Amino acid sequence: MRVLEIRRPVRADHVTESQQRCLTCRVVLLDGAKVISFAANLPLHLADDVIMGIVLSHSTAATLYRFLSGACPRVPEGWLISHPDFLDCYPTLALARSARSLLIERGVLLDAAGSGPAGPLSGAPAIDVLCSVGVRTRAKGVRCHVLGAELTDDCLIHLGGDVFAVSPELCFLQLAASYDFVRLVELGFELCSGYAYQLDGRPVCQRSPITDVARIRSLISCLNDRPGHRIKGTQRALEALEIVRERTRSPMEAAYGMLLVLPPARGGLGLTETRMDYRIDLTREAARRAQVSHVVCDAFIPSSRLDIEYNGFWHGDQVRQQTDEERRLALASMGIDCMVVSRQGLLSHDGFARHMRALLNKVELAVLSDDPDFLFRQDCLRRFVLRNR
Repeated sequence: MRVLEIRRPVRADHVTESQQRCLTCRVVLLDGAKVISFAANLPLHLADDVIMGIVLSHSTAATLYRFLSGACPRVPEGWLISHPDFLDCYPTLALARSARSLLIERGVLLDAAGSGPAGPLSGAPAIDVLCSVGVRTRAKGVRCHVLGAELTDDCLIHLGGDVFAVSPELCFLQLAASYDFVRLVELGFELCSGYAYQLDGRPVCQRSPITDVARIRSLISCLNDRPGHRIKGTQRALEALEIVRERTRSPMEAAYGMLLVLPPARGGLGLTETRMDYRIDLTREAARRAQVSHVVCDAFIPSSRLDIEYNGFWHGDQVRQQTDEERRLALASMGIDCMVVSRQGLLSHDGFARHMRALLNKVELAVLSDDPDFLFRQDCLRRFVLRNR
C-alpha cells in the first residue's frame, strides 16, 4: 500500500526515527515556513509498506459503533506485522478533517457528554485518536491517547481511505478506565446488540452484532498476557461483561435487560440467569397452536420458566395482537408463563412500579419491593437507562 498523503504539516520535533525510515525524498514535512526533507538515498520501497492514517478511539469510536449499521471492516490477519510503524503517523488537522468528513457521510453523531446524540460531528468537540507516544499532539480538534500494550490485528478496523478505528473490543476496554460501571455495561449491550441508531431520531435499524462477549474477553486476555502487566480498566471491563447480554433487538430491550441483570446494589434485580433473544423450540402441540416451530423471547428466566416480552410501537395492530395471543397460549401449554411490558409501562413511574412488583412476586424476590433503599436505586437506574429513549 502506498503513502496516502505525500505533503503533510508536521512539527519537526514529532518526527520519529521510524517515520524517517519510512519517508523518502519525495515526501516533505512542513514546520511553519521551514521545509525539512530526508536524504535521497533512502530505499523507495519502504514507502510502499506504510499507511499514514488516523485511528479513532475511545468515545469517538463508541459513537461510531452506535450508528454503524453495516459490516465492521476489520484489517486482515498479519496486517500490523507488515505495518509496524502504523501508529507513528502524526495526527494532523487534515487527517482529523478527513475522519470527520467520513463519519458525517456515515451518519454518525457525537456523544459530547456521555448522554446521547449531541448533534452533527462537524460541530462536536475534539475527536479521540490513538497514536504512539512520540507523535502525541495538543492540536485543536484532536485528543490523543496511547495504548499501554502492543496492538494486534483484532484491535483495528478500516473505515476507508486513511481513516481507521479501534475495534469494538478495544473500544470497550479503553472506556472501562473512565466510564461509570453502569454506563460501561450499557456500552457492552450496545456493542453486542442487533440494532444501530439512525439520524434525526428515526427508529433504530437492525444489524448483525458487530462483536460478542467472548470476543471482547479474548482481546482483553491477549492484551494483558505479559507477566506483571495489566491495562487500566481491565478488572472493571471483565466485571461488566458478566452483566452484558447479547443480541438485544432495540434500545428498550437493552434497557430492560440491564434492569433485570444488574445487581440490587445498583438498582437491578440480580437475575444473572436471564437470557436475552432466547430461542425456545415448541412441542408439536404448542407449534400447532402458534403455527410456528419456535419462538424467540425478548427475555427468558429459566428457573421461573418466565418469558418477558417488550411490546413496542408495532404491537398494537390486531394481527400482531392475535399472533401474540397464540404465542402466549403455545408457551402456556409447555408450562412457560408470559409477562408483557410496554414502552409506556417502563417510562411511567407508576406503571413501572406495578410491573416490577408483579415480576418480583413471580421470581420470588418480593422482599425487595419492601426495601425503600432498593426502590430508590431501582428508580435511579430506570431513569438512567431510559434517559435517551
